[in-house]
Amino acid sequence: LTMMAIRLVEMHRVLKPTGSIYLHCDPTASHYLKLVMDAVFGPRNFVNEIVWCYEDIGGRSVSYFKRKHDIILFYQKSSRRKPFNIQHKPLSESTLKRYGPYLDNLRRITYQRLKETNPGVFAKLKGIPEDLNQVWLDRDKGQPWGDWWPDISAIRRGFREHLGYPTQKPEFLLERIIKASSDEGDVVMDPFCGCGTALAVAERLGRRWIGIDITHLAISLMRHRLEDTFGPELAPSEVIGDPKDLHSARALAEHDRYQFEWWALKWLPDQLRTRRKVRIPASTECSTSLMTTQARPRRLSSR
Repeated sequence: LTMMAIRLVEMHRVLKPTGSIYLHCDPTASHYLKLVMDAVFGPRNFVNEIVWCYEDIGGRSVSYFKRKHDIILFYQKSSRRKPFNIQHKPLSESTLKRYGPYLDNLRRITYQRLKETNPGVFAKLKGIPEDLNQVWLDRDKGQPWGDWWPDISAIRRGFREHLGYPTQKPEFLLERIIKASSDEGDVVMDPFCGCGTALAVAERLGRRWIGIDITHLAISLMRHRLEDTFGPELAPSEVIGDPKDLHSARALAEHDRYQFEWWALKWLPDQLRTRRKVRIPASTECSTSLMTTQARPRRLSSR
């Protein structure tokens, strides 16, 4: 908690008055971190406690209710938070089955079209607008999402985006968060960015980004992930904190030989680097938090 409190104070400092912050944690720590967030950001700036829950696939029987959800705490820097971008659930199967045949080429049903195709339903409506060309039903806009997210699976071995990183989050989870609290051109900051999921999603959605992690393993993994995913389309970026010459490489080796090994590994040819599987140690795990701001260019930083 002390480690997190120090960093949350710094995140509050750099976050713009219009910015938002999302802190991911599991249920074993969420109640403690909620108190820390209240102390740093203020109880009035609490916005949501989001429950990210996921289905169980197989697994052994246990003597307790299986733990299948995580908590995401959503706070704002101030009451000046930028407008929230509402996202919608897909329409239910029953709604699609009933009204699907009446959708127009834009996959919508206007009040006028409803009146023509389903006069009985139209007659029972309340609050009919004067302009019947307004949209009554949109296939891509069901009910707005609440704070209960059961539709996003946790990353498992065999998933296309699985990288083997112990705290990796699904891209769809980060996409929902980033879309909600930022627009194209805004800056997304992840100060515990691990394998770089937030950065990859931010790049794909046209946001600028800042990623920070303590391990050179993570920095190297992020760099390769971004280059492999976006290739020449990747926006220019810089890495801050990596050794740039022999003197700084020697200083890293003397300070932390283990981190020096991970840094040096990236200079090996791909054939040698992929010849044996690498096990990522548990010591690289950390909670993931996401901050959205609007101020800086793309960069990676090892701290």
